[in-house]
Amino acid sequence: MVEFDVPGHSTSWCKGAPGICPSPSCQQPLNVASNDTFDLIDDLLKECTGNTAAAPGKPSPGIFQDHFIHLGGDEVDTSCWEKVPSVKSWLDGRNMTADDGYAFFVKKVAEMAIEQDHRPVQVRTMLVLLLVLLLVLLRLLVLTISPAVVRGLRPLQEHGECSRSCSRSCSCCCCRC
Repeated sequence: MVEFDVPGHSTSWCKGAPGICPSPSCQQPLNVASNDTFDLIDDLLKECTGNTAAAPGKPSPGIFQDHFIHLGGDEVDTSCWEKVPSVKSWLDGRNMTADDGYAFFVKKVAEMAIEQDHRPVQVRTMLVLLLVLLLVLLRLLVLTISPAVVRGLRPLQEHGECSRSCSRSCSCCCCRC
C-alpha cells in the first residue's frame, strides 16, 4: 500500500512546490489555506491510483494497483499555522482553530481518495480499528473467563500445563486444579 503522509512530514514537498507550504519558516504541515496544496495532492493521487478502483482480479490502472491508499496524518504540529498571517486569516475567516484546520485537511484528502474509488487509510483509522479490536478481545475475555471463575474454575494465565493433575491446555481454557 502506498503512503502519502500528509499534512505532516512534508518538508521535502516544499522543495519541489514551495507554494504548498505556509512559509519558508513553516514547511510543515502543508498549507491548508491554499488550493494549490489540494490540487497537487489530488493530481498525485490520480496519477498513483489511475483514478479507478481495484477490483477482484482487476488491479487499479495507476502506478500503485492496490485499492487502499495510506494518507498518514500522524505527528502533525499545526502551531505554525497560527503564526503565518495568510493561514491564520484563512482559519479565522472560517472560525477554525489550527486543530479544526487539521481535521478539515485530513477529511478533504480522504474525500479525494474516495472520489477516486480508493479506500483511504489514515493513522486515526488504524487507531480506531485497534481500539475496537481491543474492546472485542476484552469482551470475549469477560464472556469466557467470568462464567468459569463463578463455577469455581481457575483460568490459566499462560500456555502450558496447569499445575497438579490437569492436562495440557491453552491460555483460554480453565481447569479444576
